Amino acid sequence: MSTFAKPQRLLCKAQFDWVFADATKFSSKHFTFLVRLNLRQRARLGLAIAKKADPRAVGRNRVKRLLREAFRLHLPLLPALDVIVLAKPQVRSASSEVLLAEVEQLLETLKRRAG
Repeated sequence: MSTFAKPQRLLCKAQFDWVFADATKFSSKHFTFLVRLNLRQRARLGLAIAKKADPRAVGRNRVKRLLREAFRLHLPLLPALDVIVLAKPQVRSASSEVLLAEVEQLLETLKRRAG
């Protein structure tokens, strides 16, 4: 696993607010993706994993690691999008394999719709 550099992340509240203002929503059983085209040359990821999704920090961190790794693997193929991922409470009881498969399916949907 490699690092997740700053140009690949949404970093401040203003960037998150910009996406929330006019986002397209993609949902699945465990996640909601809020997506907006950006004016940069690359896709960026923002994570909003609330305590409601998993009250334990270890669970939230597991989900974040999975999301970052899946995004990193698909990054060269993604168009210039800003993506915010919200986790649903069902994420707590799902296995890592199920979550990873679901994220990859959502990322494939993004590639098809944008390209």
